[in-house]
Amino acid sequence: MKTYLLIPALIAAAIPCMAQDYIYKRDGSKEEVKVLEITGETVRYKKASNPSGPDYVVGKDDLLLNL
Repeated sequence: MKTYLLIPALIAAAIPCMAQDYIYKRDGSKEEVKVLEITGETVRYKKASNPSGPDYVVGKDDLLLNL
């Protein structure tokens, strides 16, 4: 009985780990990122390839898609 409850819990816990965001810039570049914060003027993110690395900040005016 415990196994039947454990398996769905493990699947539900793993789903958020697979989520990634994409940033499309006006210069045509596309980056796979994890968005940390969106303010009125900027977007703060980390690169998906280096999640423990530095934070990057880009202005909303530099983005192709308006977030």
